[in-house]
Amino acid sequence: MYHDYGHNPAEMQAALSVAKLQNRRVIAVMQPHTYSRVISLFDDYLTCTAQADITLVTDIYGAREKDPGTINSQMLVDGMRKNGINAYLTPTFDDAENFILKHGKEGDIVLTMGCGNINLLNEQMQKHYDNSEEE
Repeated sequence: MYHDYGHNPAEMQAALSVAKLQNRRVIAVMQPHTYSRVISLFDDYLTCTAQADITLVTDIYGAREKDPGTINSQMLVDGMRKNGINAYLTPTFDDAENFILKHGKEGDIVLTMGCGNINLLNEQMQKHYDNSEEE
């Protein structure tokens, strides 16, 4: 697993273009950052992970903002699917981890993207892996 701090569609697209250079299957795990950014860049979010083979979208990380109730991650997933992206809603880190463990394959590149706390997913998965190795 790798992490990229990219927290807007242009940065996510750039990170994925580099990941695809490895000629491996890429699973993008996106944590949208702030409701206002998702609203203002909504259309760009709907295509920014097109280079990924699978896109997982977690809940929006509100940071300093309160949920306005007008935008959510399911709306992103629905729009991505309409654009031909193989996208799934995985609201929590547990949901994302379970999806990756069930559908991931050896050799996949898993790239978490965002500037909220999505990097904790990488730490969570590493901890679970280390604990399973000790058993």
